Amino acid sequence: MRQLIHKSPIGPLSIPGVLGEPEPGEPFEVEDDIAESLLEQSDLYAPADSTELTVPELRKIAEERGVDLTGMRNKADIAAAIAAHEETPTVGATDPTATDPGAASTEKTDTQEGGDEQ
Repeated sequence: MRQLIHKSPIGPLSIPGVLGEPEPGEPFEVEDDIAESLLEQSDLYAPADSTELTVPELRKIAEERGVDLTGMRNKADIAAAIAAHEETPTVGATDPTATDPGAASTEKTDTQEGGDEQ
C-alpha cells in the first residue's frame, strides 16, 4: 500500500480502489500497482508527504468522516485512524438482501403459498 494525494482543481475525486472521495491534498491509500499507474499522471497525483497535513487538518478530516479520535494526539495515530476507518466495509450492512440473495425470494414464496391456501 502507498499513500498518495491528488492535486485536482475540481475538488474531491472518486478514485478507483479508494473508499470515499479524498479532497485535494488529503492522503489516501491505494495498492502499489494502482499507485504506480496514478503516479504516471504527475500533474494530478503525487506521493503523500506526511508533513503536508497538520494535526488540526487531520482532525477536521476525521470529524467529517465520523472517526473517533479519543485519546489521539499525534499525527501518525490520527492518520492511521482515518485510514482504518476508510477500510471498514459498510456496503449492505443494513440490507439483508444484499448479503442473502434468497431473502427476497423467501418473501415471494411465503406470499404465493398464502395465496394458494385461500
